[in-house]
Amino acid sequence: MQPREKLLAGIIVALFTLGGGYWVASGVYTHFADLKLRRDQLTGELQQIDLQLQRGLRLAEKQRQWRQQSLPTDLTRASSHYLYWLLELTSRPGVEFNDTNVSSSRSTSRLGIYRKLPFTIRGEGDLRQLTNFLYHFYEGNHLHKIARMTVKPLQGTDKLDLTITIEALSLPDADRTNQLAEGNSGRLADRTLDDYTETIVERDLFARYRPEPPRARDQRPDPEVDPTRFAFVSGWIDDGAPQVWINLRTEGKVLKLGEGEDFRVGQQRYKILRIRSRSVELESDGRRISVAFGHNLQEAVDLPSATASIEGSRQ
Repeated sequence: MQPREKLLAGIIVALFTLGGGYWVASGVYTHFADLKLRRDQLTGELQQIDLQLQRGLRLAEKQRQWRQQSLPTDLTRASSHYLYWLLELTSRPGVEFNDTNVSSSRSTSRLGIYRKLPFTIRGEGDLRQLTNFLYHFYEGNHLHKIARMTVKPLQGTDKLDLTITIEALSLPDADRTNQLAEGNSGRLADRTLDDYTETIVERDLFARYRPEPPRARDQRPDPEVDPTRFAFVSGWIDDGAPQVWINLRTEGKVLKLGEGEDFRVGQQRYKILRIRSRSVELESDGRRISVAFGHNLQEAVDLPSATASIEGSRQ
């Protein structure tokens, strides 16, 4: 073989060697990339499994706590024992409601998961007594809640007319058959009764508004005051027909109005359209507005008009 031929043969062998090495390296790289992708997928799946496991453990712990706090499985004894607990609570020193009546209603079942036992407390007490009641209620280590509470100031006194609706649950797998749970719920562990008393009672929530005494006038004219800024939707009651309370702080009076009734604040006229659990719908100057409880009329939010709603539904 001539030297020239040998050189050509060597070049060909080298090219085949390089090409084969390239394809081998390319295959190895692709294999490692697939392994890395699979590793990332498995890591993500493990993280999801761990998250679900943690959620399951928290739920299991919550269910264990619910079984400990549940009313007993014997519904007759559950109702009578809890009713007695409420009576004892309403007569406890610091609470001691007047003219107290505690009643129970028929229990209802929820898909066999639990039984709901309703109770109602009616009585009279001042804000300090109510604060004491709420504190000790939430200290009770029971599976219960206040579903609804109506508080109505009694005119000429510091007393409140109270109606408190309570729901307590009995679980079929509770760890007791005929006794209430003992101990403290721990819900209020970080605060004492004095903390709540200072925060709630000292504010005197139901005191009549007293305008500030007039200030000495200076040479500049006073800006015009919008009375709707001081007209607050303070609450509502439902004694068969809902009634909303409008607190006119500039006038020192409270309007108690039902649906369909009109009232005026300054030069502005309003009509009660609908009373909801957290807000009231009004009509004023052809506008439909909504005001949340605790807010003033100046903070009203516009609602779609009935005409606009009908036209929108036709399109």
